[in-house]
Amino acid sequence: MARLALTTVPPAHTQIRDDSRRAVNLDGWALSVEDGHTYTFGHYRMNGRATVRVRTGIGRDTRSDM
Repeated sequence: MARLALTTVPPAHTQIRDDSRRAVNLDGWALSVEDGHTYTFGHYRMNGRATVRVRTGIGRDTRSDM
């Protein structure tokens, strides 16, 4: 089973890290904050031992930065 670590990093993004060696399918997973903003992953598979950054605001998604 994959273990995911969630870290909030100023100014306005969160990092998700997969501490396992296995990939994790994040399709449909959602991150929500208290003010009501939500980010929902589309079709996304996170490799083992990888980190993805989820930022607030408008921008372009890449493999490691959403």
